[in-house]
Amino acid sequence: MRELDPRYVLPSRKSVSKKHIVDTYNRTKNDIRNSLAKSRTHAVTTDMWTSSSNTSYMGVTAHWIDDQFVQHNRCLEVKPAPGSHTADFLSSELTAVMDEWNIDPKHVHIVTDSGANIRKAVTQMPDVKWRGCFAHKLQLCVNGALTSKEVTDLPKILAKARAVVGHFRRSPLATTQLNKAQDQLSLPRHKLLQDCPTRWNSQVLSFYNMSI
Repeated sequence: MRELDPRYVLPSRKSVSKKHIVDTYNRTKNDIRNSLAKSRTHAVTTDMWTSSSNTSYMGVTAHWIDDQFVQHNRCLEVKPAPGSHTADFLSSELTAVMDEWNIDPKHVHIVTDSGANIRKAVTQMPDVKWRGCFAHKLQLCVNGALTSKEVTDLPKILAKARAVVGHFRRSPLATTQLNKAQDQLSLPRHKLLQDCPTRWNSQVLSFYNMSI
């Protein structure tokens, strides 16, 4: 900036963190609120997840269609969720998020997985309608098929694939050797993916990477 225009004074770190980021957040939040207000009905998806530092969070995303029939999806909250994730706790947290964003519970459907605690939490919220996540239900079918020893030998293959991927994830030296081998064979560097029971396509992706 000194070369471009010496008269310009760069904002300080404090100015960026205390003012500019806050102003941008508030402006964005107001824009989302205004857009939400233009739709009569909304869908809300929510789920719990744990970070690599073993901290639990609740994510809440809103989905709606505006008067121009344009679909919107906006993450409303990613908030820490310490303690036990009981139905009462989840119900209280969801209600607080909906109040914060002026979402009318009479015109909202909440989509979640089939966990007993989150289902009970939604039923405790007056006027709110619950819908089960189709992708999650599909994953339950996939898991049932993959773990059925009467139908397939995939459980053994999956266990071996997890062991191989786990070895490279735990060993930086092994990962380095894998990268060198891929370079010697003129292959792109593929990162091994571990399958996850809650991601329906993760088994396919992990097998694809293993085959490459």
